[in-house]
Amino acid sequence: MDMDKDITHITLGIRHRRTFGLAQKAGDIVDHVLYDPDSPFNTNFFPNYFETASGGRMVGNEETGESFAVDSDSVVLRLVVKNFDKGYLDFKNIHLPYINKVFTVFGIENINRIGIVFEHNLRSAPTIDKVISAFTSGEVQEPNTFSFKFAKKYPTIESHAKKDIVDYYNAICSFETQNGFLVAKLDYQAYFDPEYKSINDIDFNSFLIRAEKYLHTKFQGFLAHEKS
Repeated sequence: MDMDKDITHITLGIRHRRTFGLAQKAGDIVDHVLYDPDSPFNTNFFPNYFETASGGRMVGNEETGESFAVDSDSVVLRLVVKNFDKGYLDFKNIHLPYINKVFTVFGIENINRIGIVFEHNLRSAPTIDKVISAFTSGEVQEPNTFSFKFAKKYPTIESHAKKDIVDYYNAICSFETQNGFLVAKLDYQAYFDPEYKSINDIDFNSFLIRAEKYLHTKFQGFLAHEKS
């Protein structure tokens, strides 16, 4: 779709059962990502090193906003997208398989949530300006900042068919304006209850197909009003 060109970042988040020992291994995991010969990342890609507030580790690039973080209950990868078609293909064929490998090598188990964030940057937000003006009876015109978020849950087929499965999808849509720009994010998530023992048991392809469908048929439809 034409609006794919407005996507500036893709973020992958994987949450697992809290493992306090993992925070102690976070440094080893980050080093593995940086120095493993098979890794698509290196110290040029992630030149900056940080400790998270909860004792985990994060490497990143302060100039691009890209990062890889490991905590006691999550792994998060954020990537810049310059060309969506190529960047998303690299994400699916190179970056995601490598993150799966990291989970396997370090024995990270009991996955209870996965999510992907598509972040758009638009140059204007005329519809939002109109909504705020109408809501405030014209008192506020063209606000400098605006923040709005909503979420919608969707049950999985398995949760309907099997009483011991309560999996569901969650689509979180957020919009924030800053100095005339609109940052719009779709955070599409899948929750697993019961958890998946291994990351290799998760059908990422099916999940990404659903996320792409929601992105193109719903979320970008919301944004189309801002492009008109």
